[in-house]
Amino acid sequence: MESVLKHNFESTAQEGNENILFDNQLNVEIEQSGCDHIRQVFKFWIEKPGEGEPNWYFLAAEQFAYLSNISKETKILGIWADVIESNASQFKLSKPVEVDSGFFVKIDKIVEDKKVILVVELSQNLYPSNKN
Repeated sequence: MESVLKHNFESTAQEGNENILFDNQLNVEIEQSGCDHIRQVFKFWIEKPGEGEPNWYFLAAEQFAYLSNISKETKILGIWADVIESNASQFKLSKPVEVDSGFFVKIDKIVEDKKVILVVELSQNLYPSNKN
């Protein structure tokens, strides 16, 4: 993909880890694991937004929207942008939100001086379902 400056992928029997640096300087790490309890963790290294506390959930949705516009292979990630945005009022940092039966999204942040690591966990059957 033209917008990718660096890419690294490593895997073991149970886990895959991918690091990607894009031409807009967005750095993304993706951890994938599980069989019965599927889990993908996206870590977005972004500049800390200016004054005040931003809406971290809309910021997370923006990252997936950006990824979805890179190529037709990543277009599917736009679904997660829509899901996060439409459920933004339900999120609390570090708390999983069930967005469909057995499907959860958990959003958190790690602030490091002028950078923020925005952590988005997508999972299936990892937490008890309330939508059975």
